[in-house]
Amino acid sequence: MARRIIQNPAEILMFQGDQVSIQFSLVDGDEGEAALDITGATLITLKAFEFLDDTIPKINLTGTIAGDPLLGIIQFDFVPATTALLTPQTYIYRVGITIGGNPVITHKNQITIRNKFA
Repeated sequence: MARRIIQNPAEILMFQGDQVSIQFSLVDGDEGEAALDITGATLITLKAFEFLDDTIPKINLTGTIAGDPLLGIIQFDFVPATTALLTPQTYIYRVGITIGGNPVITHKNQITIRNKFA
């Protein structure tokens, strides 16, 4: 069964220097299936790149399990320094999680950073 991330909205919009927390709900299979048990997850990351083929992320966050791992919810906390100096534009972000030494989930979409003073 395919494992994927559901998050609404999947596209993230924030302003330079915002402090926000974003949660992703992980499910085992297609939308509407049971939550993915993420007990034992060892690496939860969100990386944002200017271009798809970039190798050095503009944003590099480590996430946490939010609450009971049986519910499959992960969280990323953006602090002001994360986005304060980024050029206002749209970036491509990727979320990954490793369980039992195996990377089991990847997800990508857009994160748009807007000018704080616009």
